[in-house]
Amino acid sequence: MDSLRGVPYVAPSDVKASLEMFGEHLREARLRRNMTVEQMAKAVGLTRKTISEAEKGSASTRVGAYVGMLWALGLGDQLAELAAAERDDEEFAGDGGRKRARPRFL
Repeated sequence: MDSLRGVPYVAPSDVKASLEMFGEHLREARLRRNMTVEQMAKAVGLTRKTISEAEKGSASTRVGAYVGMLWALGLGDQLAELAAAERDDEEFAGDGGRKRARPRFL
């Protein structure tokens, strides 16, 4: 179990599985480039422990660590596509399909 600010956190199983797969992909990409964990940590400015945790798919690892690793691997350009509208099958709900500038909270 990971913790966020000292509070136990358990990710939903599908999220956890996706993070674990993502971490494994990062590890494989690092190894294909013959980079050690120490080299990756130095390139990104993180500790070896943080790199190892990210490669395990830890839900408590900061998103910045994952983004930095993608950048160090030369894969940062793929990040911008993750939630791009043209790849999202969902249409804008309500308001006749108009985009909202920000969510409305009741």
